[in-house]
Amino acid sequence: MTHVIFAAPVGPARTLTSAAGGVLLAVLPVAVFWRRDFFFLFDDWTELTAITQSGFWDYILAPNSEIWFPLFRTAFYGLVHAVGANYGVYITVNGLLLGLNAILLTRLLRRAVPPWMALLLAAMYVVSPANAVIVWNAFYLCYLLCLLFFLLAWLRTAAFLDAPGGGRLVGVALCGLASVLCHPATLLALLVLPLYAWIADPGLFRRKVLPPALAVGASMAVYIGLYVSCNDVGLLSVVSPENDAAFSMGGYLLHCFYGALLSPFTQLSFTLDPDTIRFYALSAAGGVAGLVLATTIFGASRERALGLCAVLHNVLIFALVSLGRHQLFPAQALSPRYGFFSEVGLLLLFGACWNILLRTARNRFLAVILPLCVLVYISMQTTAAFVALDTQYYHWSRASYLSYYGYAGPSGRFTEEEATAALLSPHLRVFTQGQAARLRQLLGD
Repeated sequence: MTHVIFAAPVGPARTLTSAAGGVLLAVLPVAVFWRRDFFFLFDDWTELTAITQSGFWDYILAPNSEIWFPLFRTAFYGLVHAVGANYGVYITVNGLLLGLNAILLTRLLRRAVPPWMALLLAAMYVVSPANAVIVWNAFYLCYLLCLLFFLLAWLRTAAFLDAPGGGRLVGVALCGLASVLCHPATLLALLVLPLYAWIADPGLFRRKVLPPALAVGASMAVYIGLYVSCNDVGLLSVVSPENDAAFSMGGYLLHCFYGALLSPFTQLSFTLDPDTIRFYALSAAGGVAGLVLATTIFGASRERALGLCAVLHNVLIFALVSLGRHQLFPAQALSPRYGFFSEVGLLLLFGACWNILLRTARNRFLAVILPLCVLVYISMQTTAAFVALDTQYYHWSRASYLSYYGYAGPSGRFTEEEATAALLSPHLRVFTQGQAARLRQLLGD
């Protein structure tokens, strides 16, 4: 007999509500995050410069440090040549992809929680300050595509549990491979998918768990094979036994902790203040441990599968990411690019536990109100963080614009000293005349 984890009733009202929720999530990030005056920043310039220095295939197949993401680079190359310097289009594309990710997150949540709760949590995810940073940086298209295909692979795995079929397994394998080809952050996290199947339906290992495991294994093997064949050096050199000076087990574990458990909390206030980080560290350790314990003891199979795999999702992402980043400093794991992933895990765990509370509490009113109060507090924190971040990004974008057009603009009205002085952050790029000329040709200015 087919084991259905979650089967929502079907009807015109439910269909209309789902469609309205999907439209809301699709347009919300564009409506909230679109800005006319923003411009290329940080990693955007690194990728644009790489395009100007290479031919198409050299750019697509070359790694960025230890990161190899040819599918993202193919998409980014086409987007740059189609859009040029019209940065509002990059923000629109990223915003729409963020909305699509939120829709997929809603579908995953609805396998364990009511539709209204799934929509609310997905909307909270959309307006996170970490995701504002993702939308405002053109390069972060790689993370949006990576998560998009990962969530699709997760949903294909869930669909396979409901009705096993070869087409669904092919979907798991292809979506998993596409995810890591956009960015390898999810390479180890793909192991979550067979674990999800096992926790949800442990009695049918050979029929329900082993096939997704083989599909995921095929995706990982293909990516690793392509990576090794196209790259002489990469992440493997970071963890080589001969590279003792670079690898530190203590630093690695601390970076993993910061990223997997702490980064979702620090995105709420968007601060690196040491006292605040210590407070969030204690909150993260205690809060996540309590939620995991509650899910394990009181959760039904669908809730345990979602909640426990949410935590594993975060841990496995940083088990890989921290290999190449822990040498910097632990707080580097609190970057918004990582909060973009870790907040997914936190919201899935929160949703599973909230549904357990709704299902088991005697007072359903309190079971709804208390978690809502937590979400209201989060909203207040994120609003204040978002306002400060918006202002900061405006100034950074203005400085980047002046630096670029000061060299490449037709008037040539900025000297090198003036353009350098205009930069409000030491992380922004200062261009030579030759670099700016090549970039201007690429962007069609």
